[in-house]
Amino acid sequence: MSPTAPASNFAPLDGQARELATLGRSAEAAFVDDPRACMSHLRLWGEKLSLQLLDQYRLPIYAEAQVERLRRLGQQSATPPEVLDALHTLRREGNKAVHAHGTVSHGGAITMLRSAHRVVRWYWGEHTPKLPPKPSTFTKPQGGSSRDEAAILKAQLLLQQRQAKKQQEQVQDLLRLMDMPQVATYAGVRENFLSLNAELQEQMGIFLKLFREEPLCEDWPMEVPDGMADPKVRFVRQHGMVVTVIQPQRGDLLLVAHIGTEQEALAWAGGRRFEVHPTIGTLQVYDLQQAQQAAPQDPKGALLSGFQDGDLTDLGLPAALLPAARSLNTVPDLDALAPHLPPEASDALYLLAAGYTLDEARTELSAVPEAGERELEVDAQDFAAAVHHPESQRSFHLLEDDADLEQVLSGSVEVWRLYLHPDQLKLVRMKANGPVRVLGGAGTGKTVALMHRTKLLLTERFVGAGDRLLVTTYTKNLASDLEHHLRHLLEPEDFARLEVLNFHALTARLWSKHGDGRHIARGRHQDPAWKRAMADERLGKPESFYQDEFQQIVLGQDIVEEIQYLRARRPGRGVALGRAQRRQVWAVFQAYRQDLDDHGQLEHADALRLLRLKLESGELPRTVVSALADEVQDFGAPELRFLRALVPEGSDDLFLVGDAHQRIYGAPVRMGKCGIHIRGRSKRLKVNYRTTARVKDWAVAALEGLSVDDMDGGQDTLKGYHSLRLGIEPQQVMLSDRQAELGHILGVVGAWLDTDRAEHICIAARTHRVVNEVQERLEDAGIDCTVLETDASVHGEGVRLATFHRLKGLEFPKVLLAGVEEGLMPLRIRGFASMDQDSQERWDQRERCLLYVAATRARDELVVTGSGVGSGFLG
Repeated sequence: MSPTAPASNFAPLDGQARELATLGRSAEAAFVDDPRACMSHLRLWGEKLSLQLLDQYRLPIYAEAQVERLRRLGQQSATPPEVLDALHTLRREGNKAVHAHGTVSHGGAITMLRSAHRVVRWYWGEHTPKLPPKPSTFTKPQGGSSRDEAAILKAQLLLQQRQAKKQQEQVQDLLRLMDMPQVATYAGVRENFLSLNAELQEQMGIFLKLFREEPLCEDWPMEVPDGMADPKVRFVRQHGMVVTVIQPQRGDLLLVAHIGTEQEALAWAGGRRFEVHPTIGTLQVYDLQQAQQAAPQDPKGALLSGFQDGDLTDLGLPAALLPAARSLNTVPDLDALAPHLPPEASDALYLLAAGYTLDEARTELSAVPEAGERELEVDAQDFAAAVHHPESQRSFHLLEDDADLEQVLSGSVEVWRLYLHPDQLKLVRMKANGPVRVLGGAGTGKTVALMHRTKLLLTERFVGAGDRLLVTTYTKNLASDLEHHLRHLLEPEDFARLEVLNFHALTARLWSKHGDGRHIARGRHQDPAWKRAMADERLGKPESFYQDEFQQIVLGQDIVEEIQYLRARRPGRGVALGRAQRRQVWAVFQAYRQDLDDHGQLEHADALRLLRLKLESGELPRTVVSALADEVQDFGAPELRFLRALVPEGSDDLFLVGDAHQRIYGAPVRMGKCGIHIRGRSKRLKVNYRTTARVKDWAVAALEGLSVDDMDGGQDTLKGYHSLRLGIEPQQVMLSDRQAELGHILGVVGAWLDTDRAEHICIAARTHRVVNEVQERLEDAGIDCTVLETDASVHGEGVRLATFHRLKGLEFPKVLLAGVEEGLMPLRIRGFASMDQDSQERWDQRERCLLYVAATRARDELVVTGSGVGSGFLG
């Protein structure tokens, strides 16, 4: 009697989509004998399902490419991003099969079958009456309805080949492939690999490539080490090192979790557990012993006392970690425990500790399904399904081919290209019917999300040859950095449809082509123009008052006529002006503008207004279909109005990323007043990947008492903002004078150089003068330095030196902030005393934000020094 045939992965579609079920079975049947046919069938299967979805969503059906169908499903239907990703995989891999010279392999066919299976599970739950059979875990095809048929096929293949020995090897390889598990890597493996010397890296790289292709091989047996908390831990010995592998009971997935010496492997894996969370289905790694040690020694349990055990486990906390979570008294206690929790559990506890209700936390957490959303039970033994969970993908990377392995191991590929937080993925993939605003504290990955969304828009939504996108930001340095990363992230043909420019360079180029012949004024033109205009001043107000009033009210509200100024509201200006006084103020503004005009100059904001009017009238054609702007908190109202006019209104038109806590230029603006309406499309990121909790807390303390806007008339908050790592307390040292401070800095840098590379160290100060003093002292001691000024200087040698402003967009493992003292932070410029109170308060707010920005450039360690009396911003 022949054994029972394995169930088809497409059987759940029999009840409602029989044609799709039949086509899927045809693909499975062709897998062993003809992977090209299997892949071709699955490509057709994906197209037919897409057409069926268009019909079910009542969307028009055209004679168009599959990529266009998927683009429309992404923009106009409720199809989830992960389903669209799977359909795109069927499209891309299937295209290889239908082209004569395309790359075809059983590995590619397996990838497509797994992708189709994920779509089947979703389709059965969302678009069928849910008749039996219920979708199960993925079953590898055996080439027919039974293993007997596979044996017949094997015999036929043997008979067809002239070289029997060669054919036998091919058949055995094929049979091994059919039973081989997939391989995924844990995020820490990359760091382990890069810590090896060059010879070991080469040897281990070759081994891991072979292991990915054939993980179950007698040449590298998997040992079961003694004393492990988790019985799934295995050791594979290679080249004097131990590769720690996790082998779940089901055996269709192996996890490469760690690389190190035997002693390191025993220490790392001994207490760790590797599990699928039974409620949310994520793949989790945690060390129970370390978590217990990190928990408070005097537990009172006040932090989470308002929640039941079931509440915490439903949000992703492993049941074994409940005692540690229950012991927490304060948020600093949670900071200490968080590094030992699965990241999704850490996110959940931080939200509850910040005051979120259970329902609010469920809404915020990507890993946790809303009530009523759990259609399929979680199989806690199905590691292969769990590794595909979006939350799991922030820690695990499935190796589909050698290119995936190369990305994991290569230090030249940034980690942010491999692992994304689900909240970032939501932003990347979201369908937006208009502008999107993204807020988040320093280090939360806003820029990373912007870059990945740029890629998605170029490859899936704006795919026409004439569809051009713009990525812009406030500073030239950050624009250069964005361009560098996007070149590596995008294919050349996609990058060719992208423009990356800082905002002033963009508008200067447009003005040179479409302006009226005047030049955009710089400081050397503006300063004398203001002095000449002030000759007619009659109210006894300082020049700083007029400059602020001009920037915030006149340019900020797009005022060009006196009557507009007389009627304008002046929120936040502090000094009331009657109608007669306003006329006198306007006379100074008119004289200033006239003086610039007489010298062939005009304000940048006035140039933007004239260009905007040309765009709105159609005189100047719009050339981009979408724009993504970083550091948008530093944009003023004229820039935002121009950006709105530059891009036609529509789906996915504007993606605006910023954080008003980091505003070091300009003043608060309201996007809605600039024609950018974001209601219902505002998102916030909360997880700080860059800085440790200790550095983050120090930086946030510098903002104490500050009221921060959300760039649309409301107030922003850092509620729930947390770091993944605890770290060490920042050092804060005040010395008697500058020479003593420089001596202390020399000692700190010397100690750091004993354990770290020079380019990982940055010393920053508020002024160029202090930077130059530090440079001179270090160079006298024989320590190489590079002062960060131009883009090219970032790639220089030695310890980095920079002003606080130049640090924008950069990060370093170790940062020292020098000269954080009275008079330098906040800086007291020459005209500060003549400013009105409102201008002084706004200046000091920007200085606080600048200190926050500078401190959050430190990934691991922060030292703050000064001489004399310390800054009033220090705790």
